[in-house]
Amino acid sequence: VDGLVGTHGVTAVDPMRVTVDVGALGISGFAVERALDERFAVSAELAQPRCVTFVFSGGNSDEDVRALVGGLTRVVRELHGSRVDP
Repeated sequence: VDGLVGTHGVTAVDPMRVTVDVGALGISGFAVERALDERFAVSAELAQPRCVTFVFSGGNSDEDVRALVGGLTRVVRELHGSRVDP
């Protein structure tokens, strides 16, 4: 985490949150949030036109993280229509 601020568009670091920019793929953060919630029972903390933010806590398990990564990968592949690596 150290050294990330100021590189690759990183302006701050919060180790309990992950923000995914899907706008460059032409996908709405709102569409990703809705699909994850409806199809994978994965809830985002915040959706915006270009991004989706997820929050983690001590109560999250490895399975929760796998559900997020797997669901996000599938949703983005389907909405974008191409191969996206996790």
